[in-house]
Order: sequence, then structure tokens, then C-alpha cells
Amino acid sequence: MQSISLIVCAALAAPATAIAQTAHNQNLTIPAFFGLSDASTKPEDAGKGTYWQRVEAAANNVAYVVADFGALKGDMPNARLQFQRVHAKGQLVLGYVNTEFGDRDCGTIGTGNVVASSPPR
Repeated sequence: MQSISLIVCAALAAPATAIAQTAHNQNLTIPAFFGLSDASTKPEDAGKGTYWQRVEAAANNVAYVVADFGALKGDMPNARLQFQRVHAKGQLVLGYVNTEFGDRDCGTIGTGNVVASSPPR
């Protein structure tokens, strides 16, 4: 009877261990719908940098960053540099373009290659 109890306890413990390991390896996707210089104005966030700096500092905890090119279009050279920095941290930057549910004229959206950089390896 004691051996059966040990087997049941071991079987119950295994999934908990697997769940704990899985939770540790999860990564976030950040909807980065903010400009390069935008930062929190909350007192508890003082000194933590801009939102982009905080995304970059999160390194391995963030897998994907979805950038809003509308918020970045006025500063594309610096956006390109920021994307290269997050790529160096292993984060992949994806672009978001508002198409107004497919009703926006394609000529007003852009060429699709405004910011070109290779994905992280």
C-alpha cells in the first residue's frame, strides 16, 4: 500500500513541476503603440526610462514587440536604431498599420518597407 501512495504522489508532483518550468519560459508580446520618447508619468515609475527602454531592458522576457508605425513615423531613423537594439536582445519587432478594417485606401498606408531590419537570430 505504501508503494502505491508513493507512485500516486510522484504522478501528482510531476505535472506541477512541468507547469512551473513552462511558466518560467513564457515570453510576452508587447503592443508598443507609443512613441520613442513616451514614458510613464506615475511617481513609482520615475527613473525607469521610456517605454521603449523598458521593453529593451526586459530582454528575454519579451519575444515580440508590435510597433505602431503611426506613432513612430516622425522619427524613423531613431526608430530603426531602437529596433536594432531590441533585436540584439532577441526580441522580434512586428509592425502594426491601422487599415480601418480594410476600408483605408492602400495608397495612404505606405510602402511596407519604411523600417527595414533583419529579425534576431
